[in-house]
Amino acid sequence: MEATITIRVSLEGKICTTASGHNRLIQFYNNCKQYFDCIIYIDFSNLYWFDANLSAVLQAILYKLNKDNCLSFNFDVNLVRNKFPILFRNGFLSSILSLQDNLGSTVEMELFDCSEDVKFYNYIKEQLLGHSQMGNLNCTGVEENFLEVFANISKHAKTLDPVFACGQFYPNESKLAFSLVDLGIGFLPPIKAFTNGKIASSEQAIKWAVEYSNTTKERDETGGIGLHNVLTHCKETGGHFNIVTGDAYWGNNLGEMGTRRISEFVGTTIHLIYNCK
Repeated sequence: MEATITIRVSLEGKICTTASGHNRLIQFYNNCKQYFDCIIYIDFSNLYWFDANLSAVLQAILYKLNKDNCLSFNFDVNLVRNKFPILFRNGFLSSILSLQDNLGSTVEMELFDCSEDVKFYNYIKEQLLGHSQMGNLNCTGVEENFLEVFANISKHAKTLDPVFACGQFYPNESKLAFSLVDLGIGFLPPIKAFTNGKIASSEQAIKWAVEYSNTTKERDETGGIGLHNVLTHCKETGGHFNIVTGDAYWGNNLGEMGTRRISEFVGTTIHLIYNCK
């Protein structure tokens, strides 16, 4: 019987909820996707920081590599438990080891089928907006806007893959970061088609999508302003809102330009960083 090949691929440096952190994750994906039908040993030894909310992005990457390339994954459990125990507390690696979140700091990792709008609504209401650290923020009705964002994923992302979600409270900065990831076609294709080619880049598509009056919904459909309202709520509470799609990383915290060019990946990632002071 032929032995299964194991390939070592490293996650390195500091991976934060930034354009450079996202690029490091896509570099990991690109390093892995050249292999097929083997085991990838994920080397965490040279990783010294990992934003736990980015577990949603990493989980999506591992899912896609397993689906497309038949890759499975292994790592040093003791090393990760000692360096990054939060990954076992937030449910990312729960199939290997589950640690109790005694600090109540996590928004648990969850996967959603695009048809599970009720499950997603309850998750946002209870796990994110109902998180103990969000008590000082007025979140009344915001779950409805998230539900519309999820409905837009279901309609426009054109994916049968799960939607990935995860969050984490960072006490030293009094912030709660939440990430939502889909593996669909991204913002540009549907918006480019809807605008007859007037919107021709991912950066333009993001900026178009967060404007109040812009929507690809038909005239007899309700909604279409979910992204704008989530952005407004985040800004009003002193937070940051990032959208990552195609080759663009956009955020209201990225200065006058608002956008950074990044390595391209499928789908769309939304990061919300709430100020919980």
